[in-house]
Amino acid sequence: MAECLSLPASATLLLSRLRQLPIPLSASPRVVGIDDWAYKRGQIYGTIVVDLEHHCVLDLLPDRTTETVATWLRNHPGIEIVSRDRASAYAEAARQGAPQARQVADRWHLLQNLTEAVQGVVERHCPHLREIVQQAAEENANSPEPPEHTSTRAVPPSAVEQLRQARQERRQARCAEMLRLQEQGASLRTIADQLRMHRRFVRQYLRLGAVLPRTPYPRRPCELDTYADYIAQRWQEGCHNSAQLWRELRERGFRGSSTRLRQWMVQYYRPEKKRRPLRRTSPVPSPRQVTWTLLAGPRPVDEQTKEWIDCFRQQVPEIDHATQLATEFAALLREQRMDVLPGWMERAGRSSLASFVAGLRRDWAAVQAAFALPWSQGQVEGQVNRLKMLKRQMYGRAGFPLLRSRMLFTASPPRAVLSKAA
Repeated sequence: MAECLSLPASATLLLSRLRQLPIPLSASPRVVGIDDWAYKRGQIYGTIVVDLEHHCVLDLLPDRTTETVATWLRNHPGIEIVSRDRASAYAEAARQGAPQARQVADRWHLLQNLTEAVQGVVERHCPHLREIVQQAAEENANSPEPPEHTSTRAVPPSAVEQLRQARQERRQARCAEMLRLQEQGASLRTIADQLRMHRRFVRQYLRLGAVLPRTPYPRRPCELDTYADYIAQRWQEGCHNSAQLWRELRERGFRGSSTRLRQWMVQYYRPEKKRRPLRRTSPVPSPRQVTWTLLAGPRPVDEQTKEWIDCFRQQVPEIDHATQLATEFAALLREQRMDVLPGWMERAGRSSLASFVAGLRRDWAAVQAAFALPWSQGQVEGQVNRLKMLKRQMYGRAGFPLLRSRMLFTASPPRAVLSKAA
């Protein structure tokens, strides 16, 4: 931009001028959200403060200590509501810096803490789940296999075949649309522009009047095809070791690798032979996968894994009880039924979720506000994502002063509204 404006300024000079610009001041906010952000992940963290009413960033703090956040809140005495996560440092900072403000615990973090509590219960009973999976695998191994000639089950199409069929259907629908437009009197150019196709392909479709099925490409000749007879002969003689076959083919002039030979045999040469059934151990679902399945999360599992988890839940009453309590709490939070929450906490306090209930009691005022007020950390998380984008754009030069300036100046429209209101 400096070159277009004929300004004799380098990038370093422009960045230094941007650092020297005064930060625009905003009016004292009423509802703020605070969260941490990673300047160097796992090493250096800062704090972002967002105005939840006007959806703009108020300030970036260089760390996430209680003293720094409390000092910033103390300099803005008009704050009435502070939305935060479950971190104790921010809770203490809000109590010290804004004692008049009402703290609101984020509902997503409440559900996250609940999921972690249920996952802890699942981890304690993982040996029992491993026994269920092992028992099911032994039963499947001992069950007799049906003869091949009596099997009438249709083989499902592969993913490649399904994709090929879907493309063929789209081509047929597009051809029918072209024929319909031609009957209405549309020109070749109009049809091509409307369907976003080249006129050459439109002309071919209209000339044929239908979509011909595409024939697969012929297989390209391979160097191993010349050794197919020798491989078949050695296989019949009992040599089933691909490494041995590769060494013999090397003596006959084959220049490929042993991996290429194995791939060729799997893809093109499948001799009929009886193989000893392999004893494979079924993968045991992880505690996280079990937890998400119990809580009806967005991670689907296959039918066999779901049967194992259902059996695990039926045979371990503690798992079933914790799942029921967690489902009830999620429903109460979603429906904002604060009147039923104390009774739920009494029942859950005598179960395996006692640690989660103890955390709710320690942060009871913020939990009550989460059930009663509409504020959450959603807007704050969105601003953190924008902060990450700006930091990556300035890769190598994203110092904290420059990053703070860019983050605050890019939020100028909402801040202008605040200044007018002030």
